[in-house]
Amino acid sequence: MIITILSFCKYKALPVYLLLLLLPVICNGQQTTDNQAAIGVAFELYQAKEYQKSAEAFSAVFRSAQGAQTIGDYGYIAACSWAKAGMNDSAFSLFDV
Repeated sequence: MIITILSFCKYKALPVYLLLLLLPVICNGQQTTDNQAAIGVAFELYQAKEYQKSAEAFSAVFRSAQGAQTIGDYGYIAACSWAKAGMNDSAFSLFDV
């Protein structure tokens, strides 16, 4: 009888464990979607040769990005956009350590 009660308690908590396990994945997916939308707008501005607006958009993505690959990619593009807009100091300020 004690084994049955313990088994019931284990399975009763299973949905809570699954929720706690999947919560970071769900939250991370929302941030990625927001970043993807911002990246799309920034690329459109870059292609339209609106370099200052593109630089501002890429800089915002760069500041909110997580992960070395993402930071490197969008930091580089943001710096290029700032340079093409004629604001070289802003390009270098992204990489101040």
